[in-house]
Amino acid sequence: TLLKTGAPPAIISYARHGRGLALYGLKRYPEARDTWVGLLNQSAPRAVAWEGTFWLGDTLGRLGDHAAAVQRMQTFVSGGPQVLIDSGLLRLGWWSRAAGQPLEAAKAYRGLLSAYPQSKEAAWARAGLVQALLDLDDYPAARDEAKKLEAMNRTGALVVPVRLLISRWATEKGRFDEAREINDELLARTLDPATRSYGLALSAEASRASGQVGEARDRFELVRGTPGSPALAAYAALRLAQIDFDTREFAKARDGARKLQADTAA
Repeated sequence: TLLKTGAPPAIISYARHGRGLALYGLKRYPEARDTWVGLLNQSAPRAVAWEGTFWLGDTLGRLGDHAAAVQRMQTFVSGGPQVLIDSGLLRLGWWSRAAGQPLEAAKAYRGLLSAYPQSKEAAWARAGLVQALLDLDDYPAARDEAKKLEAMNRTGALVVPVRLLISRWATEKGRFDEAREINDELLARTLDPATRSYGLALSAEASRASGQVGEARDRFELVRGTPGSPALAAYAALRLAQIDFDTREFAKARDGARKLQADTAA
């Protein structure tokens, strides 16, 4: 309304930037993008232009244009210390990884942790660094960063998700000793039922892939019997039927498959 009714020239840029933030907050990302593109194509106060560059870059990332997001974020962080600089480095890491550049992502995260170790974004940067290092198949460094994350706050919200991430990576890469170590540490914690089910499923997968069929069966049975996780329960039932088939218990495998089909159709 302010823009339509003829705002004073001195506040037009601020009004456009504010509208972009409101659209972003409403997740109307295409409109937010267009607002900031229009703002940056015109003369605007330096502070508004720099903030607009940050928010445009993040919006482009959320719209799936990761390469353009990286370009905008690189422009933003090249301006040196300023408002949102730590968040800019974090987003540069996010969108670099999404653009298939894990090495550049790791550099951005390390830059944030080195220059702004007390930033509120530090835990997120550490978690992102673990992801990027796993993409680079650098398990020792990723494990070290995960330990540093836990040292920051053992009960932090990112500690368990990062452990689950490493467990899944280790299982998919066939590194079962590492997977077992992480799973044992994870399952020794107090977890909510859904998270414990997922952890058990990962542990069972590692056991199954490494030939420890009995242990895999026991853990899949626990997942199947856990309330509140129907998708995981169905997955566990499928794996149990596959284990029965692989061990030549064909009648049991058939019955399990039929029950799973009936439960899924219900």
